[in-house]
Amino acid sequence: MDMSRGVRILGAGRQAANLVGRLARDRKANVGVIFALLLPAILALGGFGIDLSNYSRQTAEMNSALDAVTLATTRQVVSGSLDIKDKDQLQAHAKRLFEANLESSSSQASRVELKSMVVEVVPVPGGIRTVGRYDANYKMWFGGLVGFDVIPISREVEARSSLPTYIDFHLAIDVSPSMGLAANAAQAGRMKTLMGCTFACHTRTDGRDSLGTARGHGIKLRIDSIKQAAGLAIDLAQERAVEEGQYRFSVHTISKTLVELQRLTADLPLAKRQVSNMNLALHSGGLTAHSYFTTSLAALEPTIGDPGTGRTPDSRLKYVILATDGLEHWGDARGQRRHGALNPAICQRMKDRGIVLLVLYTTYLPIPENSAWRSMVRPYEHQLAPNLQRCASPNGYFEAEDDAAINHAMQQIFAEAIGRNRITR
Repeated sequence: MDMSRGVRILGAGRQAANLVGRLARDRKANVGVIFALLLPAILALGGFGIDLSNYSRQTAEMNSALDAVTLATTRQVVSGSLDIKDKDQLQAHAKRLFEANLESSSSQASRVELKSMVVEVVPVPGGIRTVGRYDANYKMWFGGLVGFDVIPISREVEARSSLPTYIDFHLAIDVSPSMGLAANAAQAGRMKTLMGCTFACHTRTDGRDSLGTARGHGIKLRIDSIKQAAGLAIDLAQERAVEEGQYRFSVHTISKTLVELQRLTADLPLAKRQVSNMNLALHSGGLTAHSYFTTSLAALEPTIGDPGTGRTPDSRLKYVILATDGLEHWGDARGQRRHGALNPAICQRMKDRGIVLLVLYTTYLPIPENSAWRSMVRPYEHQLAPNLQRCASPNGYFEAEDDAAINHAMQQIFAEAIGRNRITR
């Protein structure tokens, strides 16, 4: 029965009381007889209105107590003071808290028969869901006179909260000469006009410095877009963190070998500064600059600890974010330069360990007028994207053609990392 009905009946009780007064003063015999016959019903009706008023007040107090217990339980699970896996302890604690709240706030607690009170906490993506519910009977004072001994009371509420998830991100950025491509079509056109080519990766012995020329004219390169996007992702990590040290980053470059610019750190501004310090591996004086994933990723893998659940600082999830155009360059035993698409088999060992690989493929756009592109890239162009997709973990492959898309993809990568987290029971 709802509160508005209780108010109406209470009003009827007051009207009945007024009627009792008028009838008591009436001297006519038949009216007195009728009054005597109606008096029990009138008294019962008035008492029932009082019962309903008390019931409504008690319901509000019990609902408030349930809300408080549900929220308190959620906070205590998030803080770690209650163990989500210990159902008996969690339930006993919640029931004690509910009864204590009820006794301290209710003058009618003795009229309540609590049949059940349950709080359940379950993991959901990125956090927990707490459901609290109770079933009780409110014992009536006057209702029994008209057949209403008890009125049921029940309520169910739900609370949700995000849990901090602890993640280590290992950035592995390809800095081979091909990352010296212009960041977009407009920048490529400027490079073509200035230098007659669209690469900015050659520092030559004849004094012509194409990278310096690009830098001197403010031409944005792919490596610049990668650095900017990675820096923004680190900023986003800092904004999203709910506690200090929740996210850590290491920074590596991939060329002929793996180079560690920053070991794993919770100092995110420091990691961002190291990203900004990345430079292209230059092709200079006849020497070959490589991107050799076979050795570089093999060197990265043992530096990554074993993945955990992500629920505590000592049990972190592990992510590798690989940004590359997917083309390998290496020197064989005879000193000859070799080329090919990344072999996805080299990614499997990390995935088998539970490390998540998120891959950003910076699309190797065709440059048909360039002889180096025709000889080194075109034979493997059709393998680049498929092999990188196989390297990536499920839903972990992203592709971007220009600077705007690179920036957007890096934000998606970080969102994917946060969104895929699960709490392990």
